[in-house]
Amino acid sequence: MDLVVTSAPSEAQERVLKSTSVTNMDSLEQAPDWKLVESWVPPEQRNSNFANSLMKAIQMQEEWETEPLYIPDQDAGRWVPTHPLEQMRWTREKNRLTGTHYINVVKTLKWWQRNHEKLSGNHPKGYPLERLIGECCDPNDIESIAHGVTRTLENIKTKYESYARSGQVPVLPDHGTGQNVFKRIKAADFANFYNFASLAASLARRALVAPTLEESAPLWRELLGEKFPLPEKPGGGGDKKGGFVPPSGPAVPSESGRYG
Repeated sequence: MDLVVTSAPSEAQERVLKSTSVTNMDSLEQAPDWKLVESWVPPEQRNSNFANSLMKAIQMQEEWETEPLYIPDQDAGRWVPTHPLEQMRWTREKNRLTGTHYINVVKTLKWWQRNHEKLSGNHPKGYPLERLIGECCDPNDIESIAHGVTRTLENIKTKYESYARSGQVPVLPDHGTGQNVFKRIKAADFANFYNFASLAASLARRALVAPTLEESAPLWRELLGEKFPLPEKPGGGGDKKGGFVPPSGPAVPSESGRYG
């Protein structure tokens, strides 16, 4: 668990931060109807007709207006804003617009980055990588995880070719604060990431359009690593759109909690 020092919130924000909608640790996958209101009830506590009726009423309520928190920036020697609740709200809406595929696209590409020998440990990673995926996971009407992964990699290749070739780093503002989350990323690191993302885009497209699971699954394994499962038998299981078989067991991209 990472602990980050923040400045003291205002009294109005303390009420928000102490509410169940903030202190509950369910992920958006576990609670897709999460809403930043005082009366929100976690799924595991909805064991009565009253709770179910309350949730219907909550869907009509306006969410709290929240303020950024401030965290220390050691390099700049000052406090800078961060807004994890706004990030979570944005992620919830993006996940809804993409038929709930977005979160799994993020997890899959984070898994790819961590398990790629020449990318693991290098930037962009963590939230900056998630922010880049959010920028490129488009159109919203993606049909599957496989489709979302492929389109995201292809959009990275298309949108950022000029930056990589000219030795520049794009500016990507944080949701809720406008802070550039790419400000610490070096041009060489971004160019390195871009080159591998471009190669990955071509491989993902080949896997997506492969006509059978037996042809597509080895390509997904080449992209995501040896723990990616192959079909147990010809023609069995998996996502028919591209033969993408989501990893299970140890191969599942590690759950990153609420804000992953």
